[in-house]
Amino acid sequence: MKIQLTLSLFLFALFFQAQNEKDYTLSKVKSSSGKYVFSNLEPLEPNSKAFYFQNKLKSGASLEEKMIQSVKNAMKESGLQGGEPFDAIIITDGELRSKAVKFTETSPRNALAKIGFVRMGVYIFVDCLPSNEYDYIATINCKWHTNPDERDKAFLELIERGKKKYSNFDGIIFKDDNHQTADLIKFRGLELSGGGFRIGDKAIFGSSKEPQYGEVVQLDNKKQSASVKFLDEYGDDAIKKVDYAKLTPLSNEQYDKYAQEIQIKIALHKFDVAEKVSWVDSKTAMYGEVVSLNSRNHDVNLKYLNIYGEEKIKTLDRLEVEKLPEDKFQTIRKNELEEIAKHQFKLSEKIIFKDDKLVKYGEVVGLNDQNHKASIKHLGVFAEERVKDIPYLELGKTSEELYKNGIAKDIEAAQKYKFTSGEKVNWSKSGFLGTNSEIVPCEIISTDDLNHKATVKYLTKDNVEKQETVSHLDLTKTQ
Repeated sequence: MKIQLTLSLFLFALFFQAQNEKDYTLSKVKSSSGKYVFSNLEPLEPNSKAFYFQNKLKSGASLEEKMIQSVKNAMKESGLQGGEPFDAIIITDGELRSKAVKFTETSPRNALAKIGFVRMGVYIFVDCLPSNEYDYIATINCKWHTNPDERDKAFLELIERGKKKYSNFDGIIFKDDNHQTADLIKFRGLELSGGGFRIGDKAIFGSSKEPQYGEVVQLDNKKQSASVKFLDEYGDDAIKKVDYAKLTPLSNEQYDKYAQEIQIKIALHKFDVAEKVSWVDSKTAMYGEVVSLNSRNHDVNLKYLNIYGEEKIKTLDRLEVEKLPEDKFQTIRKNELEEIAKHQFKLSEKIIFKDDKLVKYGEVVGLNDQNHKASIKHLGVFAEERVKDIPYLELGKTSEELYKNGIAKDIEAAQKYKFTSGEKVNWSKSGFLGTNSEIVPCEIISTDDLNHKATVKYLTKDNVEKQETVSHLDLTKTQ
């Protein structure tokens, strides 16, 4: 008898607890002409499709106007289908086709729907009202966006701004048709005891851009703060003291949902040895492979190829590193090797480069892999043979045929600087202190091909003959 009584009391306690657990995501929708109108919401109670109907609505219409017109459109379609009965309609912004539904049973609960927005522990009601009892706190202005992504930012901005002045609200109701103002509310029965929180309660804290989700592990009513255990960005347990006023309670269901999202984010930066990864170095995308891990410092050691094809090791915080699928890595590595091969050379290989903006052809006669430079034999402006050290990255490969053609053109171009004694030429004589140069007719007396200079004779303006040694570059042949 005693056991039966104890069991009865236990079952009654469970029943009482279940009856008192409220779902604060429940909302009530309005009705028009006896039909419930679910605007961007789905009915909670079991229902079935009655029919679809065309529902083109006037742009900029208020919610009340949308409801009236939508119900009229549904009734018109119902008449066309021989009086097909329906209890409610579901309309969605931006869609020209809506749905009429029939409920399985007649019940006041047919007006209920679950809201789709719960942010930072705050329940957000758009075009509907909370089903549970609540107290009004304040009305504040808001920035509304119809784009879903922008709308979410508007919700977070509104919550963060509201919490600065009204820290105890846990619900928001958008009432006006243009959604330019919102009512902040506090649900009755959602209040928590013991400094507002109990050990084991789940809570959210931090900024709206980087919220943290954790569990209350210690309360300090004297300092009005709680120690909250949470996972940091590396997935390690961390504890932080947070003022009660900066904590927002979360249900276990909400916390579990956020915890799953956090674990997914953490997993993005957990790596295995030999895993392929990418990162950014001075705005340049880099690709490599994990060779070792330092869990204590959250570092990863990465093996990669530099621009010369040399294998290098780099250490990075693992949050700076992203996972890379094996097939994508192999495609990138193939392209890397092809690019690297363009600047890897061997002796006697023919190359092309730029010298003072002129395209030149040459031959590799020496390699310095330590400094990543090659010694290139090429022809100068007078077709004289020269050797110059040039960085690998400034060199390009060319064919034997193009090399021969290029050298032939260099030799041909140099002929204009080949002079003989007695030859008539024009001398471009530089002006005094930067003034314009003067073209002076003259005659070659002798040449110094080693130093690429010639001695010329010419007449001055006073008809006096003079001689001067000038560079071949300042002389041009006459026709």
